[in-house]
Amino acid sequence: EERKKIESKRQQTKKMMQFNPNSVPVQPIVSLTPFIGGKPWIKARVVDKGEIRTWNKPTSTGKLFSCTLVDETASIRLTFFNEGVEQYFPVVNNGSVYYFNGFSIKNSNRRFNSVANDYELSADRDAQVHIARDAASAALPTQRYNFVPIHVLAHKEKGSTVDVLAVVVAVGEP
Repeated sequence: EERKKIESKRQQTKKMMQFNPNSVPVQPIVSLTPFIGGKPWIKARVVDKGEIRTWNKPTSTGKLFSCTLVDETASIRLTFFNEGVEQYFPVVNNGSVYYFNGFSIKNSNRRFNSVANDYELSADRDAQVHIARDAASAALPTQRYNFVPIHVLAHKEKGSTVDVLAVVVAVGEP
């Protein structure tokens, strides 16, 4: 078992050393759908990295961690599972920009995901994550907002996540 882990780390390091960001076409997050085909690469900033969580059901056990990825076009949630957690939790850091590949795209599960995107990503040990070292990476946003006018709040579903920007002009007793 330990030998397999060492060999896996060796292969991962070799992949990282051979990675050339100029040789991969990068898809904007907004263009990702389950029907895209192939294995798209995305370049995004990591925000809202969560802690490792575990689950234990009669049919399966495992661990996961999630983070939100942000580029110039949109945000999307990425969840790593099992060996992907071991491999990438120590590597992926809030605020840093990475190239990602080898994930699956599925419909967003609103029970666990509040990111404003119809889709979400999941990844395991077969994913590829490479730090982006180019100057353009600094220009990627650190957060995405989808502001709604205050009068729209009354029509939103209970429990919805919204972004509101307002100026308080007076404070008084209700």
